[in-house]
Amino acid sequence: MSLEPRILAKIDNRLRSELRKRKSSLTARVPVSEMQWAIWKRYCEMVGVSAGGGLAVLVDHELASVIEEDVETLTQSVKSREAVLVAREVELAGREEAVEKRERSCDFQERQLESQRRSLDEKQRQLESRQQALEVLATGSRSRTPVRVQLRPGRNQLCWCDSGKKYKNCHLDWDQRNS
Repeated sequence: MSLEPRILAKIDNRLRSELRKRKSSLTARVPVSEMQWAIWKRYCEMVGVSAGGGLAVLVDHELASVIEEDVETLTQSVKSREAVLVAREVELAGREEAVEKRERSCDFQERQLESQRRSLDEKQRQLESRQQALEVLATGSRSRTPVRVQLRPGRNQLCWCDSGKKYKNCHLDWDQRNS
């Protein structure tokens, strides 16, 4: 299982803080020659630190340099990801606006289509009634098949033939003679 560097850095920081509180000593085997160890001991004595304390400082310094590099890398990575996210948010906002425009356009077109359907249905009903009236006029008599008859309009309403005249001035007499 591999952990991300930032998670490892957090774990390392926690471990270091815990170890600083404890101040315990650990034994470590260091693969060095006797001469290197003697030089190291003399160096630590001159600085005023024990040989083990000097090793602890070296280990601490090395770990800190590694962690600092990872933090800088992580910071740059986070900034670049934030820039990508901002760009994606802008793109998403543009796409959402385009979708809303399309939805409004579709709604408007659906309303227009529904209006046209109603208009066509009404015109078809009027056409059927005219065809029936023409059949009656052409044959001069009623056919034996039942014809769907619409109710007569009132005297002062517009005539069923769509002439624009009132029924009493247009087909009232004709309808009374033929009924």
